[in-house]
Amino acid sequence: MDEEIKKGWNETRFSPSDREYVNEVINGKRRTALQKLACRYRRFSNVGLIMIAWSSLLMFNNILPEGTKVYFSIAFATYFLMCSIMDRWLYQGVSRIDCVSMAVGEVSRLATFYRKRHLQFMIILIPIAIALLGSFIYVMVDNIYFIYGVICGAVIGLAIGIFQFMEFMADYRDVMNK
Repeated sequence: MDEEIKKGWNETRFSPSDREYVNEVINGKRRTALQKLACRYRRFSNVGLIMIAWSSLLMFNNILPEGTKVYFSIAFATYFLMCSIMDRWLYQGVSRIDCVSMAVGEVSRLATFYRKRHLQFMIILIPIAIALLGSFIYVMVDNIYFIYGVICGAVIGLAIGIFQFMEFMADYRDVMNK
């Protein structure tokens, strides 16, 4: 039996692409699914902070009616602050998962926990975003081009959001299945 295993091992040869993959992992050029998740959450948290700055620019928008500028600026800034805080919390949690020192069951449990929190945060944030966009459209009901712009932006944002959601879930699947 031992001789068969030894013979099988000696006959195993890595293909050139396998060797390149192993070298990339060793040199840190490839990232694990956990590293990708953490990086993506950090990026989303930073984008949320940048969008807070964009929200403050609504105060200087000449298209919005005068009484709504402060409301929309504060509402959007609050929304993006919530997004950023939630993503930062997920980033910190996913970053603490250590496949080397933790048992497989613990890694899987934590990944499931943070995946569930991700979905719960989406359940909270999506209706708020819809309400904000709806109120944006309601205030600007007389400006058809503004409404078209909001709808176009929402469709593009939805497409990007669905793509990113699929990427998040693929990374979680990779973490929980390996």
